[in-house]
Amino acid sequence: MTVTEKGEDIKEIISEVEKQHRRSGDSPLKGAYKSHQVPADDSLQRTFTGQLNIYSDAVIASIRD
Repeated sequence: MTVTEKGEDIKEIISEVEKQHRRSGDSPLKGAYKSHQVPADDSLQRTFTGQLNIYSDAVIASIRD
């Protein structure tokens, strides 16, 4: 939220950060499960870090001025 001469300006910044990634494909309880449907941990961490950086940059850019 910023306060200007004209009043308040509220901006919502939506985060695309998702810590718990879901695998694609069938549920292990309902169908076939293949290990390639689950991304490697390092891949998940890089994705998480990238999404977090994008969100942080958006927040910083909105309060910079």
